[in-house]
Amino acid sequence: MKIRLTFKTPDVVDTAIEEAKEELVSQLCTKYDVEDECALPESVSDELEDKRYELDQEIKLACSRWIKYDECCTVEIDTKTNKALVLPV
Repeated sequence: MKIRLTFKTPDVVDTAIEEAKEELVSQLCTKYDVEDECALPESVSDELEDKRYELDQEIKLACSRWIKYDECCTVEIDTKTNKALVLPV
């Protein structure tokens, strides 16, 4: 038997994007051995803004196949095989 569950989670994509951006900043701070983003070299700080925008677009594009309106997705669960599948929108 297969059942379909539709989830509506507002801001889920935006939250994931923010977490990815925080991880990017954390990696750069570790690389440059600084405490926070404000202490990064100016050239890196300028480049960071571009990387944040690119990351935002990349994640939204990747999610768009399965997540509608940045918040809705449908999961199909097969109770016989015990597998789940996120259905494309």
